[in-house]
Amino acid sequence: MSQTPDPFQDKPGSIPPPVNYTAPGSMPPPPQGYAPPPPAGYLPGAGYAPNPAVSDKLILPAALLCWFIGVFGVHRFYVGKNGSAIAQLILSITIVGLIVSVPWILIDFIMIVVGSFKDSNGKELKRWT
Repeated sequence: MSQTPDPFQDKPGSIPPPVNYTAPGSMPPPPQGYAPPPPAGYLPGAGYAPNPAVSDKLILPAALLCWFIGVFGVHRFYVGKNGSAIAQLILSITIVGLIVSVPWILIDFIMIVVGSFKDSNGKELKRWT
């Protein structure tokens, strides 16, 4: 019968490692009962499903479109509000329509930046990038 040689037998005075020994550079096991925090986007009870109340459109592109070429209603086309985008475009063509269109665009910009602007499905734009 052959036995496995004891690695500590060759070194007199050596002490075997303790039972809960971890190799140098490795992480010790977590304490009993520890659960890591859930990652961002995790919904309790729904797992990793996306939040249905938040739009897939982003705030940053909508805000930039509104600020620079909002007079043409481009930011509304971006979020799918085609009817009101066409109305803004038509109003912006006339001088009298600009009186209505410019405050409308400023209000849209403020609503986009604070995250209360909604897309065509009624979902709020909440993500910047």
